[in-house]
Amino acid sequence: MIGRRVTAAGAWALAGVLLLAGCSENAAGKARVQVPPVPVTVSDVLERTVPLQLTAVGNAQPYTSVGIKSQVNGQIMEVRFKEGQDVKKDDLLFVIDPRPFEAALRQAEAMRQRDQALLANARLDLARFQDLGKREALADLAFTRTYSAQRGKADDERRRIGHREYEYHSRSTHYSSS
Repeated sequence: MIGRRVTAAGAWALAGVLLLAGCSENAAGKARVQVPPVPVTVSDVLERTVPLQLTAVGNAQPYTSVGIKSQVNGQIMEVRFKEGQDVKKDDLLFVIDPRPFEAALRQAEAMRQRDQALLANARLDLARFQDLGKREALADLAFTRTYSAQRGKADDERRRIGHREYEYHSRSTHYSSS
């Protein structure tokens, strides 16, 4: 038991020596290195607006996204909005080349005039055959056939003109509103 006490006392003595050696300023013969002080700058307090800059990697998504479909086909001549710009209903977004529509309108006007001329000619023929029928210059059968044919031509031209009038007004109204 005495051997154990000597060993325990020796261990305590060794720990005390090491502890005291570690607390000295010149531990193991090394000089202590002086760390230079950290420089600090000081200024007066100012109140002002500072721009906020945020640099990040990410994706931006719009609130809503809509598809745009043209009511007519044509080449886009002008874009009247910028990406990200707010637009409202009925805002003009694109200008489509009007030349094909103007040509179609002129063609419809020409067809209308042609159909009106054919109708006027059919009416003149009908009036002439009616007059001849009243004079009994033609046989009754020939008169009936000719009269019916001319009457049919006049009716056909009247229907064709009605259709052309509809096309003309719908194209001119559509073209003038755009």
